[in-house]
Amino acid sequence: MEMPKSGGTPSTFIGGVANPNSIVVDSINAYWGSGGTLAREALVGSPITYIDFNGVVALAQDAANIYWISNLISGPEQASKSGGPTVVLAAGLSGPNAIAVDSTSVYWTDASAGTVSSIPIGGGTIKTLVSGQNPDAVAVDAVNVYWVNGYATGNSGTFTVCSMPIGGGTVTTLATGQQGASLALALDGTTLYWTNYAFPGDVMKMPASGGAVTIIATGQNLPAQVVVDDTSVYWTNSGSGQVMRTPK
Repeated sequence: MEMPKSGGTPSTFIGGVANPNSIVVDSINAYWGSGGTLAREALVGSPITYIDFNGVVALAQDAANIYWISNLISGPEQASKSGGPTVVLAAGLSGPNAIAVDSTSVYWTDASAGTVSSIPIGGGTIKTLVSGQNPDAVAVDAVNVYWVNGYATGNSGTFTVCSMPIGGGTVTTLATGQQGASLALALDGTTLYWTNYAFPGDVMKMPASGGAVTIIATGQNLPAQVVVDDTSVYWTNSGSGQVMRTPK
């Protein structure tokens, strides 16, 4: 679906997609994953282009490439936005479930292995940044990698938000006792955002370097995914089928 950021009537961007579960958008195309495929279509409309058929759990992008966790390969893959073959970055992992990318590396969490790992863009040696975790959503900036610690706790559990330098080092616990689970993290350069997937649930933010946690929105119905732009925070309420927005 699509609609103006300022609000309005939703319209169908692409119909007939079986079990869509993730989407990223650049200035030209929308890319989406489902249980079986990764595909793209121009924002102005065109025939769908299928990129991969190994299934998609999560998506990330940079200016040149699209990256995803494949549920059949059980690992991260990448492909050039301009076309070309799929590159399998790693395969046969225990349970990779979220992915992020910076200017040099691809990062992912593996809830089954309890790890946060990275690999150079294009392939290379896997680096386990931290183990002994229970990680889910992941995000990265120029300094740190961030993750939610508390995979699949359900909406009655609690989780923490953690960070560490992108090259490895000491884990910092940024926030504790967060209610429910969290399915997404977002960054805007200075601030970290997440949802507390609970009923009622909250949308949260804090300085990425650490500090006070602020509630952006409370009383939400199972808030799930979250993204930000220059002025606003957007999230989905999965319990009520709503897309929400509030100023930062």
